Amino acid sequence: MENRVLFGHLENGVPIYQHELKNEKATAHILTLGGILQSFTVFGTDIVAGFDTLEGYLSDDSHQGELIGRTCNRIANAQFEMDGEVFPLYANDGQNHLHGGREGYGRRVWDVLYANDDTIALALFSPDGEEGYPGDVRVKVTYTLRDTALSITYEATTTKKTPFAMTNHAYFNLYGYGEQDILHHTLWLDADKYTEVDPYLIPTGQRPNVEGTHYDFRTPREIGAWGDADFEGYDTNFMVAGRYKKEICGITLPHVATLSANHMALSVYSDQLGVQVYIGNMLQGKTPMKGGKPQRKHHTVCLETQPEPNSVNYGKTFLCPGETYQSTTIYEVQLI
Repeated sequence: MENRVLFGHLENGVPIYQHELKNEKATAHILTLGGILQSFTVFGTDIVAGFDTLEGYLSDDSHQGELIGRTCNRIANAQFEMDGEVFPLYANDGQNHLHGGREGYGRRVWDVLYANDDTIALALFSPDGEEGYPGDVRVKVTYTLRDTALSITYEATTTKKTPFAMTNHAYFNLYGYGEQDILHHTLWLDADKYTEVDPYLIPTGQRPNVEGTHYDFRTPREIGAWGDADFEGYDTNFMVAGRYKKEICGITLPHVATLSANHMALSVYSDQLGVQVYIGNMLQGKTPMKGGKPQRKHHTVCLETQPEPNSVNYGKTFLCPGETYQSTTIYEVQLI
């Protein structure tokens, strides 16, 4: 059975719906705007930040819960070179391109292919030239709720060679947003290296070892225990080592990360080679969040599974005609 309610209307009158996935232990709400993960309630706590109204999402630019595409993260100088041709993109992060551009997939209205109590499949047509990207791209994203695990599967095809790399930009707090910051959440990452970036958060090409630095989460530790007065917080891609695998929701995936607090552990499984850890360093917007609670720095953490930022300018993350892009990330919550 399809469970949906009207969430609001865009200025042009297009309705936006909230779809519910539900079982005895967990509930997830997905919006047709941006395929946004609007809530993920497990063991009685909504662990995803966001807004109570459509207006909240439209007035904010922090990508709360959005499906990010055509590419996630940053592309240097808002351009890439492919087969000897330079393609300019929309610069929406200073001189750089971020999370797909001016609107990206997170501000598009997605079609619902099918929906029931535990699954919703969304579709989007991304035309040739959108945000500067070549090729008509057809995208399908499927959310599935099994017990306390929420899986997100991405699929895409293209008519022309094009960069393509999607993620979900959910902001987590295992106490529920607004109760307290996430600096005392414990984080474990299967990562020996991280991506060094310049002041504009563009990779320098160096991938230092985490050992002996505040980027070392190979042994679980509190996020806020970085011990450097000049460090403002993480907005960092970690290179997944892929040492630990688990069969979950019928698929075997590397165990990327585990976030723990409030007697819960949120584990992340993904086939992606990186994970961006972002702790809301710039989350200080004016739009109140759920329950009217103000936006606060370091009150959320994102665990965005992805390729390395700007990898398109290293000749990676291209999708070609005749190929099918496919990737899966699973967020599983357990009591501890």
